[in-house]
Amino acid sequence: ATLNPLLVQAAAEPHLWSPKFPLEPYQRIATETESVRRVLGLMRAALTAMAHGGDRRGTTEGSGDPRRMIRELLSPTDGFVTDLRRAVKQRLGRASHDLAEGEGHWETKKAAASIARAQASLHRAFILHTLEIRVRYQAGEEDMFLPNHLMVPWHAFMSCTAVLALNVENLSQASWEALLAVKPPVGGDEEEDWEDEPEDDEPYSGGGGKYYDDDDDEEAAQWNLRKSSANGLDVMSNLFGDELLPMILPVVEQRLRDANWRLRESAILALGAVAEGCSGGLAQYVPQLIEFLVPSLDDARPMVRSIACWTLSRFSRWVVQMTFAPHPGDPAPPTAEQGKGFVNNILGGLLRRVVDHNKHVQAAACGALATFTQEIGEDVAPWLGPTVQALAQAIATYQRKNMRSVYDAVATLCESAGECVRTADVARALLPPLLQKWEAGGDAQPDLYNLLECVTSVVMGVGLGAQEYAAPMFARALQLARHQLALREQAKANPDSDVPYEPDRVVAALDLLSGVADGMGAACEALIAANAPALREVMVACVSDPYSPGIRRSAFALVGDAAKSGAGAHVAASLPQIFECAAANLQPKMVQAYNMSVCNNACWSAGEIALAFPPETVAPYVPALCGAFVQVLNMTMINRSLGENAAIALGRFAARCPEQLASGFGELCGPWCGALRRLRDGQEKEQAFAGLVRLVQLNPQGAVGDQMVSMMNAIASWQFVRDQTLHANLLQLMQGYEQMLGAEQWAQLANALGPAVQRKLGNFANINQKR
Repeated sequence: ATLNPLLVQAAAEPHLWSPKFPLEPYQRIATETESVRRVLGLMRAALTAMAHGGDRRGTTEGSGDPRRMIRELLSPTDGFVTDLRRAVKQRLGRASHDLAEGEGHWETKKAAASIARAQASLHRAFILHTLEIRVRYQAGEEDMFLPNHLMVPWHAFMSCTAVLALNVENLSQASWEALLAVKPPVGGDEEEDWEDEPEDDEPYSGGGGKYYDDDDDEEAAQWNLRKSSANGLDVMSNLFGDELLPMILPVVEQRLRDANWRLRESAILALGAVAEGCSGGLAQYVPQLIEFLVPSLDDARPMVRSIACWTLSRFSRWVVQMTFAPHPGDPAPPTAEQGKGFVNNILGGLLRRVVDHNKHVQAAACGALATFTQEIGEDVAPWLGPTVQALAQAIATYQRKNMRSVYDAVATLCESAGECVRTADVARALLPPLLQKWEAGGDAQPDLYNLLECVTSVVMGVGLGAQEYAAPMFARALQLARHQLALREQAKANPDSDVPYEPDRVVAALDLLSGVADGMGAACEALIAANAPALREVMVACVSDPYSPGIRRSAFALVGDAAKSGAGAHVAASLPQIFECAAANLQPKMVQAYNMSVCNNACWSAGEIALAFPPETVAPYVPALCGAFVQVLNMTMINRSLGENAAIALGRFAARCPEQLASGFGELCGPWCGALRRLRDGQEKEQAFAGLVRLVQLNPQGAVGDQMVSMMNAIASWQFVRDQTLHANLLQLMQGYEQMLGAEQWAQLANALGPAVQRKLGNFANINQKR
């Protein structure tokens, strides 16, 4: 027993131990077969005690109560296993990076392998224990008792699917029936509405805030045998695919026809659980399944309505493929008419459930609606009006616990529906109830991050439709950011004081300011002009924030969106500080996983500024910034998106200020062209290649040599060049180098490029004739 705390601490925080500390003896306790057997022995003893006490259902907890005996037997084992699993999981999340980069204080890689073996051993124990529970349940012990925290969820150990793969064929039919979503418990299916519980009002931190471990999550705490069975089916269906259908379909089909609503509900849950993994085999049954599931949306039982919402959402991709063409302009599929009928019925039913009076049904309907609207995309237009009205009603009437669900549904709709939501009608339906929530709850409400994240998505989605609400939103978001930054300074001055500074609120405010600028475009110029001094103050304070990568990321996004909107002149006075912080965030020590989104936004915003300002304005910052871009491109194993953003930004600066980069073209050409070839065709790639052309025009010798292969590979990466001037310039560039190098060197270059690239370059003149 005294070794357990040492093992947990060693697994979770090995950097606290000196290199000479003997970790292995303590870690071995969890990997030895005998240790695992002892864990299983205690669990089986508990099951035996439970079986012996089966005839004492009415016994209150006392000295002879089997439930108390079970808890006593399992409590020390479960506490150790849970703590060790959490420690192992947290440590393994950091170990791979430490080992790959040579960081951390691990004595050898052997320590990581030892912890991994410990985790695998625990997984095996959990699998055996959970299968034993299912067999006993199927044997008729429906009243067997275990606290929820001992119902080990399958999601905690399903990474060990190899063990299941070896044993799946040996599972009896009884085991499969037990695995098929155990019936919902008696009770908990009340039809009436109810108020939020006091714990529902506990503070919640949104994205960028505290990380919540799975073991501490509210849903995980309520995980039970039924939910873990469904999750097990989901994972196993993805592993074994259609092979599972002959085993589970007979049980599901029988339960779907059963008069007992609990059995029907469990069958619907099982269908949803295997929908994705068994997609091929279930495809032929989709029309019949939908015709059965849609009426279940109006079932008298809330749990049936709730699970029907979720299961229908799992079939959303099939319904969309039946109904709509895969790409705009493509012919509709033969099943389009039938599919539209399904979409009508499914969306109509989901919208009724969005305004259901039962909270569980509301949350399930919002989640299903978000899934459907994401799959349908812009094709949601015929159903947009009723969808928006139902969501607006939900915003106005939901209590706090379900507001996060409706926020997600609204944000997904506005992000997925494209041009059809860019109307004032959508803005008038969604923004007033959302802004009323902000007004009523104030800037200190616990769910402010989620609320403003939703408002941001709506503003970006509706675009100019939000114009009548833009000014007060912009001013209030700016004031929120300034207030929180003032609190930050107070907290720095008085570290021991309890100052209510919340970085997430700064992030939410910055994102909303960016959303207004991005959604409204040039129409936002007046707002930025009216608030220019305060906006510059916030930008500088946030791009230089020393603590929060989230704040720096959102601040650089705001800088880029302000420049892109055409209002860059109003922030020009702060360009020295902004560019200094951008270059600082691209230094090697800052190009780390935790700061990657900041690095990306720093590159992107600098490139947007280069486009928005005249050359003489940005010229003083070219050496530092472009040097940072080249440094990023020269890094090995660099994040792909960062390499692409650095290549685009470098191209934009090269197009604006080529004279300052021409002399160093030879050093930057190779890594730059290596990143350019990975860009997708589009406006950003065209802008980057325009900068490449300008540098070649000023210093053609810079690309001669090894860099020439990289440049030609980059040119060959084009599928279609929309800008005809750029297309002509690239053709002229290749012709110029062919003349400069001469026939012999040009032939050597061709051999180095290979046949495939030669064909692409030979056909480059005709590349645009394909469209």
